[in-house]
Amino acid sequence: MNDTINEKSISFAEKALTCSALSDLKNHLGAIKNRTKLMANSIDQKNPLQKHFIEIIYCINEGLEATDFLSDSFEVSNLFKEGQ
Repeated sequence: MNDTINEKSISFAEKALTCSALSDLKNHLGAIKNRTKLMANSIDQKNPLQKHFIEIIYCINEGLEATDFLSDSFEVSNLFKEGQ
């Protein structure tokens, strides 16, 4: 019986930590993206820095897509674990 309780506790802890970490990462990336947009909007559109702001936003969007993928993958793997 102890083994079952420990397995459930680990599973719950694993899910809580993973979801929390992914959520925090998405929040940080969103904050960086918004700050970058503010900086881009505060300088002239012809400023050479604009291309760097666009690249930063592109990279952040890629990171957000990766966190969504990881989140979806984690949920799918949990469904398989629960089904066993």
